[in-house]
Amino acid sequence: KAQNIDGDIIAKSNYSNAATISAPGSEIPVLSIDSKGNLIRDKAGGTSVATAEISGIIALILSSNNEVSRLNVITALKNSVGDDKFVNTEKMINFLKK
Repeated sequence: KAQNIDGDIIAKSNYSNAATISAPGSEIPVLSIDSKGNLIRDKAGGTSVATAEISGIIALILSSNNEVSRLNVITALKNSVGDDKFVNTEKMINFLKK
């Protein structure tokens, strides 16, 4: 689920109960290209942005241990989610050290 800075689910989010992880998905600073081809600072939001953040977390897990199984990555993500549905990095690191 994509959330704003206050932790509220945003309109562009997935509202399904199947979503087990949330990530910031509103007003995320990004670089864009304007109509003249110049790089500009911009903001983006929605599940596409939130998904990229979770993918980045998975990439970091795999870069630290390329032998970790797909199931362990999924389990690490699920076990490291706090009550707010956000990934708690410290919980994830401790889980992966086991």
